[in-house]
Amino acid sequence: AADDVQAHRTRTELPEVNPSTSAVGQWWHGPYATGDWFGARTAFEDRGLTFKAESTGIYYGVPTHDLRHNSVFCYNLTLNAEFDFGKMFGLQGLKGQAGIQWENGENFRDTPQTDIAFGPTAFTGYWKWRIRPIVLTYVTPELFGIKEFLTLSGGWQTPSDYFIQQTASKLFQNYAFGNGNFVANGIPFDGNYRAWGGYTKIQPTDWAYIQAGLWAAVPDALDWRNRGVYFALSRKKKNGLVFIGETGITPKFGSKRLPGTYAFGSYYWGLPCHSFLGASYPGQFGFYWQADQMLYRESNSQSLGSMTNFVGIGNSTADKSSGATVIKEALSPQGLYAFSLISYAPQFNNELPFFLRAGLLYKGLIPTRDKDDFGIGFAYGNYSYYKILANRAKHIHTQRTNEALLEIDYCLKINKWLETQPFLEYIMRPNGDGWHRDALVLGIATKVTF
Repeated sequence: AADDVQAHRTRTELPEVNPSTSAVGQWWHGPYATGDWFGARTAFEDRGLTFKAESTGIYYGVPTHDLRHNSVFCYNLTLNAEFDFGKMFGLQGLKGQAGIQWENGENFRDTPQTDIAFGPTAFTGYWKWRIRPIVLTYVTPELFGIKEFLTLSGGWQTPSDYFIQQTASKLFQNYAFGNGNFVANGIPFDGNYRAWGGYTKIQPTDWAYIQAGLWAAVPDALDWRNRGVYFALSRKKKNGLVFIGETGITPKFGSKRLPGTYAFGSYYWGLPCHSFLGASYPGQFGFYWQADQMLYRESNSQSLGSMTNFVGIGNSTADKSSGATVIKEALSPQGLYAFSLISYAPQFNNELPFFLRAGLLYKGLIPTRDKDDFGIGFAYGNYSYYKILANRAKHIHTQRTNEALLEIDYCLKINKWLETQPFLEYIMRPNGDGWHRDALVLGIATKVTF
């Protein structure tokens, strides 16, 4: 045993071989396509100012439909700045962000005649220039002896940046994985919605939290003409308020600390509306349940020889009292993740009262491709029976009943700033009425971080 420990010590004391010592190698293996700006970027970040730009191009094709435009290309560019006022002025816990966005392309959400909840993409193609969220966030470094106990955040915000956080579902392209189910009910709970407001989060332990947010509810907020560049509320219709509340637990199970998130939330969209049968209501409400869990974690593939020091690097530790060296292996992110979400809203004034999405993601499925992501996701929606009754009273005989989706993606992480992702979507009963045949959507997305 002593010989084994000494052998490990000898291997870990060898200098690490870095294949990216050249200038080109450092650029290729660095985090940004534009490099370090001759050291200026690092200097800015050390002083609390981080610049980041992302460019995403996505090609979509629908080979199974006889359409005039059966393929489109969508493009998105975001420019963002983050401010750490702790590094700037010593205001620990206070951060900010601001930016702009450009989006271009054709509207492809309803190309295969799907409902918006199952649109092949979250892109609208109409937004052009828009102002991204301008936010100030304060997180208490420590309060009541608890780190990050309280979070206060406000500004020109996107509510979906803070509620229903499902990291695994972000791999997928279909709008069903971007909260299109809420949009189908007239609740613009997606990444395109911006409004004035804020939220508060309390985290009494490292495994439980409760949070609530209040923002302006803007009529026709996702109309492409309302680009948000003037920070405007609605000028033609009366505005309201939208409230969202969520509570959850984030346990870690077993010796491999498998993380999970189990949450329950509700919302109230405070704009007047009518039921399908004609009654008036001051707003809409609904509920959602979220369950995410890492199911399996691979053993850490990083060898001890990649550590430059035996003690004090990564998660390796030394037990000095016993005189023996104990190695604590770092937890690998590779493994199998599961996610699911169920939403419910009353069917008398919500077109899609029941919605389910679920999926699996495996990080590092192929040997030597440890950072790649492979995912398969499913979504299902059941349309309102009240809407069917209202249509029958109007002698409309074609009814929407249910719609479903299956999506498969593989994200190839070429390096830290470049990735490409082919995907397949199979949409069953597009628009839910049985009039359109199933749609097969093929595409490929490429993202570059500058």
